[in-house]
Amino acid sequence: MKTLLLSTVAALALSGVANATDFACGSTQFLVGKQSIDPQDTVNRIEVRHSSNSPEWMVYHRFVNGRVVARQEQYTLVDTSRNGSWSWRGQLRINGAITMVGELIRDQSGLYYVETQRDRGLVTMLARSACNQVAALTPTPDVVPAPTPSPAPAPLSPAEKKRQAAQAQNEAAKALAEAARLEAETARIKIEAEAEAIRRKEELAAKLERDKAEQAAKLERDKAEHDARLARERAEWEDKLNILLGSKTEFERIAIPLKIRGNSMRLNVGLGDQVLTMLLDTGATSSLITNALASSLIKDEHARYIGMTEFKTASGEIVKAKEIIINEVKIGDQVVRDVRASVVPGDVELLLGLNVLNKFGLYAIDSRNSQLIFTAKKEKAVAVKEEG
Repeated sequence: MKTLLLSTVAALALSGVANATDFACGSTQFLVGKQSIDPQDTVNRIEVRHSSNSPEWMVYHRFVNGRVVARQEQYTLVDTSRNGSWSWRGQLRINGAITMVGELIRDQSGLYYVETQRDRGLVTMLARSACNQVAALTPTPDVVPAPTPSPAPAPLSPAEKKRQAAQAQNEAAKALAEAARLEAETARIKIEAEAEAIRRKEELAAKLERDKAEQAAKLERDKAEHDARLARERAEWEDKLNILLGSKTEFERIAIPLKIRGNSMRLNVGLGDQVLTMLLDTGATSSLITNALASSLIKDEHARYIGMTEFKTASGEIVKAKEIIINEVKIGDQVVRDVRASVVPGDVELLLGLNVLNKFGLYAIDSRNSQLIFTAKKEKAVAVKEEG
């Protein structure tokens, strides 16, 4: 048994190869990470060349579909071989945060080529392939000169035999220790990877719970804000309704007769010293008068010209027109001062717009009784001035 162990260690020792040595390795076994799901995109052969007296490494991965990947082109390979163990280390050329270590390792079951990839220290791939040492991976000449016979070795002395036996035992122990180290390292890496996967899963679950709680809280806040806004709007509307209906004692309800015909509403409006019938248009933002009426108001000093303006018609057309300011516009007993009005040519109907109605505050159209209803403070008459 002792003789068999010594011969096995001697045959497995990598450090005894002085020149370039070639290894042919089979398909890859992934301990950490995954192989491609495409059978044609999988590695079926790895070729490794290294020399014990040179830092150069050549590692080729050959795929089923014929593609070849060279590690020395992907990574900046640096030889890290020590004390008879062969290994290299390198950084990915396109991303220095990713590193890889390649090792040739023997144990009792055979020779293996092992690659370990890390991304910022975290192991993302650990794979190994069973290998055989071959004479060469490159073509050899058809005719090879016969080797020169070497003289028979001299018989070993008992002391030399004892020394070699001790050396073989030491190398065997080293080989066993290295195999145990690789097995322990593989187990540790697997445990770390599983622990990291559990941590990330728990972290994702916690984040989803936080997001769910935040979303629920936001929905509650939005609902509370919506309910509060509806309550405010309802209170405001009820307040306005009470004012219009005259239930607020500090306001008085004022009704102006309307002439309603079809969808049109007209009322009498005082402009200067004239009382004219104007079309009430709650959709118009400004009032319109004719050129003749504007000239009459200006001549009698009831209005003044201020320049040009633009307004949009019901059809959406933008129209340029003269603009005047009328000193007083009267509706019933109520007065609005300094009212802007656009002047249009031709014989068109006079139009009373929102710029006058809005000055009275709250108002409503009572179509059943044909009235324009608005309110005024009882303690003083309404006399409002349109902002310039």
